[in-house]
Amino acid sequence: AQGAQGAQGAQGAQGAQGAQGAQGAQGAQGAQGAQGAQGAQGAQGAQGAQGAQGAQGAQGAQGAQGAAGGNSIYLASPQVPAGTNYLSEGSAGDLPSNNVVIPSSMHITGLVFSIRNEKLASGDSVTATVVISTDCGNTATTTPATVTITGPTTGTTACCAFITNLSIPVARCNLVSVQITAPNALQRGAAATILLGP
Repeated sequence: AQGAQGAQGAQGAQGAQGAQGAQGAQGAQGAQGAQGAQGAQGAQGAQGAQGAQGAQGAQGAQGAQGAAGGNSIYLASPQVPAGTNYLSEGSAGDLPSNNVVIPSSMHITGLVFSIRNEKLASGDSVTATVVISTDCGNTATTTPATVTITGPTTGTTACCAFITNLSIPVARCNLVSVQITAPNALQRGAAATILLGP
């Protein structure tokens, strides 16, 4: 008959480490980490190309009309007889023949008068006055537009006089002239400018 099993023997020494096994399959991807802090702002980029020109805007409203400009009437004669005469464009004499017509209603604003280089003796004087005729040159009314040149004059000084800042109404078709009163004939004649305004 079989005898009884003997006692277990002592554990033997540990064997050498076996070779490394093959790499296992890749595990599943982990969850996304938290967002990192914002980085510093980058440098400014170069300026872009200029855009196309926009369409032209609508025309603005028309401005208010400016004030009417002034006008002038120029009268002159190469000679003026002694006494009272009326100045026109190129002559001096009686009123019916020496006048000009007003084109529209306006105001006489002044008078500038010159005896040119005529020499006046001491005490002599020449007066010029704007006159207005409303009856076709038969009669005339004097106006405050009047100036006087008093001698002595040398022929180079004191030959001109003027008055401004007047407002004498005249109407279309009125005739106007400059009445000249001189003690002696003006051999060099005279010249006058009647200033007009609205």
